[in-house]
Amino acid sequence: MAASCQAAGPSYTTSGDVNNGYPADLTDAQWAMLEPLLPQPWTGHPRTRDLRQIFNGILYELRSGCAWRLVPNEFGPWVTVYYYFRKWRDDGTWERLN
Repeated sequence: MAASCQAAGPSYTTSGDVNNGYPADLTDAQWAMLEPLLPQPWTGHPRTRDLRQIFNGILYELRSGCAWRLVPNEFGPWVTVYYYFRKWRDDGTWERLN
């Protein structure tokens, strides 16, 4: 039987606050530390997607182990989430973050 890739219900932060996202979603403090380390957009080509949602989508896929095509749509189209994962793998972003 195939495993489900959907999160079950809300998760809770360490402070007890309800997070209606997924368990793998970044906290505000984690995002504040990571955002400056991500590559800037090309000059003249503004981003049309929220990088935090893209990053959360990547974390969702990595934590759940589901196929890229099964990443929930609230993270953006799966091809966009996978594009950033692949781009950051190839340009060394993941190495810098670790």
